[in-house]
Amino acid sequence: MNDLMTEAYREACAHAPSDVVDLLTMELNHADLEAPLRFVDDHADLEAKIETGETVTYTRFAFEAVEPEVNVAGQPELSITIDGASAEIAQLLDGLSGSPDPVSVVMRAYRSDELDAPGRRLLPGEIRHISINTTQVTLRIGFGEIANLPFPRELYTPRRFPGLTR
Repeated sequence: MNDLMTEAYREACAHAPSDVVDLLTMELNHADLEAPLRFVDDHADLEAKIETGETVTYTRFAFEAVEPEVNVAGQPELSITIDGASAEIAQLLDGLSGSPDPVSVVMRAYRSDELDAPGRRLLPGEIRHISINTTQVTLRIGFGEIANLPFPRELYTPRRFPGLTR
């Protein structure tokens, strides 16, 4: 998966004790929401710090994330399936799917013994499609056209770097 995982986090996961788990979180934000919806794929609520240093609460909620496949289109999609979603969540997501404003999604992962900052954070994305049936809700999250992003991300132009011109 094309994520922002620090080298220290990779090393920490490789050497973690068996009682330390990786906690996947999901944050949904939309203009119609008073506050972002935050969920953790765990059996208990989670209080952790995000990148800004703010402590937030993630509500326990079982979901499964299927990592995007590598394809030539350059538009990877993450699929999140929520089995047994409550009617309240299903109605809320159904209402948001009809809105012209996009629903932004930020996925973060924490180690259960290190909640001061996320160990990795996926590129922020937007929900492209919401599918709701009687037993589950499926979200398809896109991260834009990654293949068309400039590399390196910083553009070296003669105006910003006069030494490039003769």
